[in-house]
Amino acid sequence: MHTKALDEAAHTKDPEYKKGVIDELDHGMAYLLEEVAQGPEVLLVVTAEHSTPSSGRMIHSGETVPLLVVGRHVRRDGVTRFCEVECARGALGPLKGPELMHMVLNLMDRGKLQG
Repeated sequence: MHTKALDEAAHTKDPEYKKGVIDELDHGMAYLLEEVAQGPEVLLVVTAEHSTPSSGRMIHSGETVPLLVVGRHVRRDGVTRFCEVECARGALGPLKGPELMHMVLNLMDRGKLQG
């Protein structure tokens, strides 16, 4: 699933509006985590394509984005909140964009040998 709702909300430069959109997405994510992600063959990956500040002149920034992965073969860590600072402390560590799909394939037990 891909949504532009949060990106568009941030472009308004209205932090309260952006917070409302985040709250709506959180509600939908709760359903995914409780109902969908429990399937034994499901790997749920949640991230963002870029950071979008709610104030200032920049439309997009180069800050890191959080990454959540839930599935049968995923190592659990102590992170309890989906935000940039908490996710940076997680077991996945910092990943570059091109590394993401390799990690997803590994966690789905479909990785290929490389090198």
